Amino acid sequence: MKKALIIIMCGVVLAGGVYLMRTPHAQVIPQGSYKTKEVVLGNTRYVLDIADTAPLREQGLSYRTSLAPQTGMLFVFNSPGVLKFWMKDMNFPLDIIWLDADKKIVHIEYGLSPSTYPRSFGPEIPTQYVIELRSGDVERNGVRIGDKINFDL
Repeated sequence: MKKALIIIMCGVVLAGGVYLMRTPHAQVIPQGSYKTKEVVLGNTRYVLDIADTAPLREQGLSYRTSLAPQTGMLFVFNSPGVLKFWMKDMNFPLDIIWLDADKKIVHIEYGLSPSTYPRSFGPEIPTQYVIELRSGDVERNGVRIGDKINFDL
């Protein structure tokens, strides 16, 4: 009886392992897969990766080890909403900027650390675009609430 129970348990463990290996896991989207857009923020020109689909927005800057100077990510949503961001799977701190449908800055979070996860951040008002930059870039480049950012998509 004990032998049969051991054999059954081994079969269950083996079947579970096979199931886990066959189940698709989230795929990390390569950095070069994003379209880009040049944007002037404060007194500096940036090249931003555009996250304009659900999978691109979901991954965001997660898993990257750093951001090059004058780069970041622009999150584009189809319509305004209350947008909250968190630092899941991030490896470095960020400044995050929220813009309304008219591309006016309405909220900024400075120096958000990966250690803040699972807390989420963002204004309680509808926004449509979010920009993530290296920590310190917002202050260093004179970006302010009320600034209007010009870009076409």
